[in-house]
Amino acid sequence: MKKYKVLKKSLSFLEELIKIASLSGSEKDIQNAYINYLKPTIKDFDADMLGNVSAILNPDATFKVMLAAHCDQVGLMVQYIDSNGFLMINKVGGPNLSTYSGQNVLVKSNDGKWLPGVIQRKSNSFSKDEIENIENYFIDIGVSSEKEASRLVSAGTQIVVDTKLQKLTGFRYTASAFDDKIGVFAIAEAIKILSKYDLDIGVYAVSTVQEEVGTLGAKTASHAINPNVGIAVDVNYTSDYTSSPKKIVGNVGLGLGAVLVKGINVNAKVDELLTTAAKKENIKTQMSVCPGRTGTDARTIQLAGNGVATGLVKIPLRYMHSPTEVLDMSDVEDTINLLVAFVLSISEDIDFRPVQV
Repeated sequence: MKKYKVLKKSLSFLEELIKIASLSGSEKDIQNAYINYLKPTIKDFDADMLGNVSAILNPDATFKVMLAAHCDQVGLMVQYIDSNGFLMINKVGGPNLSTYSGQNVLVKSNDGKWLPGVIQRKSNSFSKDEIENIENYFIDIGVSSEKEASRLVSAGTQIVVDTKLQKLTGFRYTASAFDDKIGVFAIAEAIKILSKYDLDIGVYAVSTVQEEVGTLGAKTASHAINPNVGIAVDVNYTSDYTSSPKKIVGNVGLGLGAVLVKGINVNAKVDELLTTAAKKENIKTQMSVCPGRTGTDARTIQLAGNGVATGLVKIPLRYMHSPTEVLDMSDVEDTINLLVAFVLSISEDIDFRPVQV
């Protein structure tokens, strides 16, 4: 198998994904970008009522593999506007509020344009309760009254951190919403590679929605597809920086490879195939342990139909749910190579049941 390397054209696609606001429940624009990027390569697509989009190879095949990554991101929403024109806000998903104060943001206006603003915290207190309480945060869009602000924005307006893809040193990049736009990038690149092979199984690369608010999109997508095997692709906390809790996160770091998750959401045979494929193709991997339910699409895909043999592959990520997440592109390459190697290793006669009778 020829190893994948991130090219300039691919990075342009990732840059586009990062720029597009895609709060949970508002993923239309990013899904259209996903479709447009794959259209020159992939012929068949499907979309459902929630907004999930599947790029499909061999739609008539009876044996199906589902690669899933969520395109929605955490962020904020206008709750109400106070008398001075400040926007009082609420959370969409679980943004790390301790990292938000003082950031530039974009606020979607009543006419659909994006307005610049800044987010601040009411109190200078650094107590944990003050920092984590959303009621202490507000958005300033540069107006002086409720009337003036109401001409521009309304309750329910989306708010995202104003960010872009930025290269750091070496292969490392920073942006907000790598969680999980980098996963969407990975499955898009994987299915493009797989389209060059003469496969006899169906492959569904699904950009799912509303993962950050309860893995909702994966539920409808996996029930509709009813795959034999499902791989959720997401991001994983690292323990390679100051104060990161290694006892909770495990020994996970940037540049050390794709993360294979061990836990109850992972089918033993799928885990074995992923491990074997990585060894055969000399793909770097590391391990993360999740003894309970994961907060990913894997927990939902697993329960579709009569049950799906599920795996969970993650990309190491520092500072998750902050405006400045950091990853290493070599880990992304390893993840894409692993997904391709795994799909190529599958045959229809594999029995993924833990117990055979």
